Amino acid sequence: MKPTNAAAVLIADKLHLFRTSRSFVFAERISQLAGMRDRALLKEIAELDQMLADPNKLAVWAASNGNARLRDLLDELASSKIYLIARSSSQITNALKLQLAEPTAYSELALLLRRSLEPEPIPFWDDNLEMALRANPYLGTEQPSVDVIVPVYGTWAYLNTAIIALARTVEVTFNLILVDDKSPEPVPTWLEHIPGVTVLRREANGGFAEACNTGARHARAPKLLLLNMDVQVQPDTVQHLMNRLDSSVDIGIVGGKLCYPNGMLQEAGGLVDAGGVVANLGYQQDPWHPDFNFVRPVDYVSGALLMTRTELYHELGGLSTEFGSGYFEDTDLCMRVRQLGHRVLYEPRAQAMHAGGGSFSEENKATLMSQNSALFFRKWESELQLSPRLRSQRRSTRPRVLVVDSTVPVPNRDSGSTDTFMLIRALRELDVDVAMYPIESSELDGVGAQELQGLGVEVLYHPYVDSPASAIKCIEPVDCIFLLRYPAGGRHIDAFRQAAPRAKIIFLPVDLHYLRQSRGLSLGLLNISDKDVLDMRSRELGAAESADEVWVLGENEANVLHAELPNQKIRIVPFFRSPPTASAAVLSFDGRADIGFIGNFEHPPNVDAVSWFIETIWREILAEEPDLKLVIAGSNISRAPRDIWCQVDNVEVVGWVPSEYDFLKTKLLSIAPLRFGAGIKGKVASSLLVGTPCVGTRVAFEGMNLSDDQVVVADDPEETVAAVLGILRNRERWSQLSKHGFERSRALWSYSVGHERLRAILNEMKLLPATGVDGSEAR
Repeated sequence: MKPTNAAAVLIADKLHLFRTSRSFVFAERISQLAGMRDRALLKEIAELDQMLADPNKLAVWAASNGNARLRDLLDELASSKIYLIARSSSQITNALKLQLAEPTAYSELALLLRRSLEPEPIPFWDDNLEMALRANPYLGTEQPSVDVIVPVYGTWAYLNTAIIALARTVEVTFNLILVDDKSPEPVPTWLEHIPGVTVLRREANGGFAEACNTGARHARAPKLLLLNMDVQVQPDTVQHLMNRLDSSVDIGIVGGKLCYPNGMLQEAGGLVDAGGVVANLGYQQDPWHPDFNFVRPVDYVSGALLMTRTELYHELGGLSTEFGSGYFEDTDLCMRVRQLGHRVLYEPRAQAMHAGGGSFSEENKATLMSQNSALFFRKWESELQLSPRLRSQRRSTRPRVLVVDSTVPVPNRDSGSTDTFMLIRALRELDVDVAMYPIESSELDGVGAQELQGLGVEVLYHPYVDSPASAIKCIEPVDCIFLLRYPAGGRHIDAFRQAAPRAKIIFLPVDLHYLRQSRGLSLGLLNISDKDVLDMRSRELGAAESADEVWVLGENEANVLHAELPNQKIRIVPFFRSPPTASAAVLSFDGRADIGFIGNFEHPPNVDAVSWFIETIWREILAEEPDLKLVIAGSNISRAPRDIWCQVDNVEVVGWVPSEYDFLKTKLLSIAPLRFGAGIKGKVASSLLVGTPCVGTRVAFEGMNLSDDQVVVADDPEETVAAVLGILRNRERWSQLSKHGFERSRALWSYSVGHERLRAILNEMKLLPATGVDGSEAR
């Protein structure tokens, strides 16, 4: 049976897109705070999505009750209180407008969905407030981590909602200080009896600054969180603010992402121009756009959600009371914090819904804004006009680079990810603005992306960026583009050149794919043809020739490319890691056990290496050392014949491990029996960096400048058996290899060494800024 109405099919398809979107994931989290109706709605969408995955079921469903239920469901969707539904609904509407052939159906649906774009009143909590407060085990401890100060002036509904949001989401030790600023609806007296809640009652209304300062005088925690009474914090928000504030001693204030009740962005930090005009970044825009989801310095953050150190707050005398009832006292505080040399940062993972103006009428708000704007400018006029720190544009004046790889790098997942992550980290620490585009990934990789965003990297992701041209448009102007690996960034070099003709393009093959393929083919280990290798060679060398420069990690790749492209600029650039400290890394022979192998098993050379070692070498070693164990670790273990390996005596497969260093530093030695491959091998470097001797093939050590007192080369089974047994039975030889390998690896690949080498290269290329991290004087 075929669907009788094409509109039902199209609408169902859009529901599926919504179900798989980032907006839906966020909505699921928000629904935990929004009430049973929203949770039930999302559950039904999820169930409907599963049912609609089957075309036959869809046909039957759409022909029977599909139209009616879809319309009801969309009606509920449009009127729900889920914060991002407005944006999602408008995307559905636009898609339908392009695809739907039935104008009448579209008009009815568009009218329905437009309702969702209207701001909704802040939802009222049905929960029992006292029960919610008493149920939070982190409230009312003797040594709180943060004191949350909430000035109270307005209706009880706002405060009730804000406190329940705190009680249900905060998982750090805290005390709550409510400052009743002669509110029309006073704070109920029963709240004073809740452990951890302090109620302070002012005899006269003094405004936001006076109320916050009153609360701060009663603070005992090392940190303060100023919170408006019409703000609902989301899960983990307070923890994210604390983590960011603790990440560096020069951070003075941290603020978060504030959204309106209809889901649109209210503020992602703010900027002040030379005329004293302030602007909220992202005002009325999509809160999930990449522009607003990375940590960065800003000129100010809103006092509606502002965390600072209690000691610093008191040092500055708190919020200035010269601004009266409200507006600009938070901007003024941020200016004074910056005057002391501290940074003001925006932390996007700290999210809250802010009704906005809950304590003021629109008329009072406009009057206060006008008066205090003039006062703020008079107070800061000289600095506003002289300091280049303040800027009206979103972009800083620092050099800006784009790093393009296949996916978002996760540093503990595989060596290639670590290479990309270390490059990005070093660029950020050298005061370069960085954007990262995972060109082959349609979804945002949460863990890796959050690490990068925490470093201040703008991660570009679908659906906002879906091509080289859209990536450049999102971040322009861009000074330099790093294209990693031919199958990822390298094959798009022409598109990036066209989109950014003035940018310098650097190709980083990481390892030469055609060289690895050629070696695997010659040994009969890859199911490819000579033509496949020649095609890869032509394309990879073509990308290298088209780039302004080619960066490689080892001498072998440099020599091959020099021979192939004698006129191209080729640099050997740092291969660096960030190992544990020396004291924590090196264990003696007696503190170790077993032989280890680590690698990414999505990489064919690693699968072949372990299989070859087990099949031809391991049993010979085990015959001599029956108590020895071979432990195999690494990501994507499902790509390997794990069950076959585990059938062999004394072989243990542990799969992914959180830290390659922690895994390797407890092993007597590591093995790298690679029969084909290319590039610098991360497994070798990681092993030596923790003092673990390594036995491997020439392929494993090529281009790494290692001598026979640092590693042991063994290319065939007999050599490998002899090498392993020789090291295990000669402690003096083991100690020599451990010591010399450790010292050599630190000199070659430690993060500090690589960082300085990269600095020298970027200085030579004139890609480093002459200013500090915020586009002003260097710190």
